[in-house]
Amino acid sequence: DAAQCHLPRAMDTEEEIAPFARRLFRQIRKLNARYTQVGFGLWHLCPSGVLQGSLFESPGRTQRGQELQKGSKHY
Repeated sequence: DAAQCHLPRAMDTEEEIAPFARRLFRQIRKLNARYTQVGFGLWHLCPSGVLQGSLFESPGRTQRGQELQKGSKHY
């Protein structure tokens, strides 16, 4: 089984991508089935730093996500 999802905009943190991945796994999961492996793939990736701002998200939230990815504690 497989499922696909198109992200609404470019995203570069696990924090942003995780809800989409969870939704896909819920769509294909079969009740009472046992799984030994699960995975997903990403494609059409662009280099880091090519982040396009969102009209609906605060710049501080975007900056916080980038700092979390770097392991920074300054947020």
